[in-house]
Amino acid sequence: MSSNSDRSGMPTLASPTSATPFSPMTYDVLVIGAGPAGYVCAIRCAQLGLKTCIIEKDSKLGGTCLHRGCIPTKAWLHDSQLFHKMTQADKFGIVVEGSIRMDIAKLLKRKNDILNKMAMGIDGLMKKNRIQMFTGKAQLTSPTSIEVVSSDKTQTVQAKNIILATGSQPARIPGLEIDGVRTFTSDEILNLDRIPDSLFVLGAGAVGMEFASIYHKLGAQVQ
Repeated sequence: MSSNSDRSGMPTLASPTSATPFSPMTYDVLVIGAGPAGYVCAIRCAQLGLKTCIIEKDSKLGGTCLHRGCIPTKAWLHDSQLFHKMTQADKFGIVVEGSIRMDIAKLLKRKNDILNKMAMGIDGLMKKNRIQMFTGKAQLTSPTSIEVVSSDKTQTVQAKNIILATGSQPARIPGLEIDGVRTFTSDEILNLDRIPDSLFVLGAGAVGMEFASIYHKLGAQVQ
């Protein structure tokens, strides 16, 4: 995207190409990935007057952060901390009648309700800023062309500028099968409907530490 300077020396954006007749599938800016980087970028481009579209492979906007990362783990950190404190209520002079247990089904529902509500908010921002949304997997076919493959059709979208904001995914260890029963990545474990008796967390980064803390406070033996 080219830019010029005004009399004050400040850079200004080139005039958006929307002033020139285009086919309905041609855009000034095309963003691949609707996570925090992608959707914020798309909104800003649209606010600057650029004809913008965004492509997301998931059925809901928000990317890894919203659906498989930051947001669900923060919800579970809060829930697990609250549960742990309640199990220690007597130390705080609080008398609890009967036993305290975690209802995993409700824990999962609360998490999913939060994610769905936030995804709807992002969807609303796209519509408010008149950003065209495409659902499917994107494949670069030329410097200005993208093929969008969904379950029922394939579309070609063209843009003068293409921004890659494809996010991240869990690393896989060769020879270790992820079955969602005994072995998990940070994706699968977010849908686990039970609290395991014991859990071995491989990796002590932010993601690993969050899950170690969550399941420790829920009563699992964590290593």
